Amino acid sequence: MKMLVDTLDQASNDPLVWGAVGLIALHGIGATVKWLRCPYLCRTAQITRDEAEARLRNPFIAGPRFFVVMLMGIAALVAGLVLIDAGRIPNYALLLVIAGVFVVQIEPARLRVSEAVARVVASEAATPEQMTIAHKRLRDSHLWFVALNFVLVIAMVAGLAAF
Repeated sequence: MKMLVDTLDQASNDPLVWGAVGLIALHGIGATVKWLRCPYLCRTAQITRDEAEARLRNPFIAGPRFFVVMLMGIAALVAGLVLIDAGRIPNYALLLVIAGVFVVQIEPARLRVSEAVARVVASEAATPEQMTIAHKRLRDSHLWFVALNFVLVIAMVAGLAAF
């Protein structure tokens, strides 16, 4: 625990660490813009019946990208924690931890948005009630994705500012 406190103390003065926090804040702003301009929520996306039926038949949404990115995030998190414990290059170790936590938290939320989009597309071939539920789920998924970005930024700023 002492190594983590020492690392946070050193990292709070490093502009590179604050730059990483700034990048996560920019990602949150981008997620907000994407949410507000989502063509499925604004109902401007043109969805064909064939596309809707194809989404209903596709059981896999995650794909290999999710698996690879999650593995990289977990590896970055573990490597950062090992470097912090060893007391080596603490600022870069903290950057690895920040990146790992970011990926491990954000990727499932991104997958949740993708799944909600698939449900909206698939609901076009279903009843109006299912379409309403799918749009609500998509709106909630976008809101969770945006909120998660900003909660991570607030937590990181609070953690770094405390030292």
